[in-house]
Amino acid sequence: MKNAPFGGSSFKRSQNCLIFRQTCVILQNLFLMKATIRKITNAWRRIFARPHKDLNRSRLVGMYLARTNHKSALSSEFQQTRQRRNGKFAIHRERI
Repeated sequence: MKNAPFGGSSFKRSQNCLIFRQTCVILQNLFLMKATIRKITNAWRRIFARPHKDLNRSRLVGMYLARTNHKSALSSEFQQTRQRRNGKFAIHRERI
């Protein structure tokens, strides 16, 4: 048959459609299983996760100071930032 889209008979075409449908069902089941597993693992993490410490002003200041006192603060990028922050018209300058 010349009109068959897969170049075969109507029987072969029906077989291909059946295989396609079965493949779609398998993929849908895999997708649902993946979503279910993701939900279970997220719930498990939420149950057994360590409690998050609240961010307050003192913690934020500590994070800032840890970053500025780190070795990487001596790099040229941070030096430029520091010079710009402590520039001529800066309101809040770094204490020396």
